[in-house]
Amino acid sequence: ASVAPASTDPHMDDNTATDQKEILDVKIPNIFTPNGDGTNDAFEIRGLSKYAENKLTIVNRWGDMVYQKNNYQNDWDGNSLLDGTYFYILEVKMVTGSTKALKGYVTLARTIQ
Repeated sequence: ASVAPASTDPHMDDNTATDQKEILDVKIPNIFTPNGDGTNDAFEIRGLSKYAENKLTIVNRWGDMVYQKNNYQNDWDGNSLLDGTYFYILEVKMVTGSTKALKGYVTLARTIQ
């Protein structure tokens, strides 16, 4: 990006700035169907293998934690939870050492009609 001033700046040598952005390349589904058919049977976050240090927390609609795992490996199948919408917080450690949190929802649907 570049910015141009409306007036002339007498000190052009001090007009630089740098900003570094880390791009988190994961795809988090909003539904999975753990019904044993071999398709979408686990909550699979694509690209998560790039972030070995991570933590996944799942809560129900009342805010009660129903699942939590450090270094999640795409293996949560909903346990014995009822079909419904759950909320996740995925924390990943970036290459700079900072932690980024992604929040959203996922629908668990063993039976789709």
